[in-house]
Amino acid sequence: MLAFETNDRAVLIDCGADVIHRALRAGLRVDQIAALILTHEHPDHVGGFSLFVEKMWLFGRSEPIRIYGPQAALDQARGNFESYNTER
Repeated sequence: MLAFETNDRAVLIDCGADVIHRALRAGLRVDQIAALILTHEHPDHVGGFSLFVEKMWLFGRSEPIRIYGPQAALDQARGNFESYNTER
């Protein structure tokens, strides 16, 4: 994962494993995250997407986060997230 920070906003690049844990260790706050860019669909780049969404919810994040990337990466992240039942 990479992160770019400017004007108290951050953009995360890729979402493997526990991207939020790494962002917090780097000194970022969840309310600073403005966007996530997924570079491609490999597991080490999108495999942590469901955990990313869950942690945003657990931290009480309500502001939308823009997600960018090639269609294959977006589809993989969406499929990853949709594999869990989030209705309960």
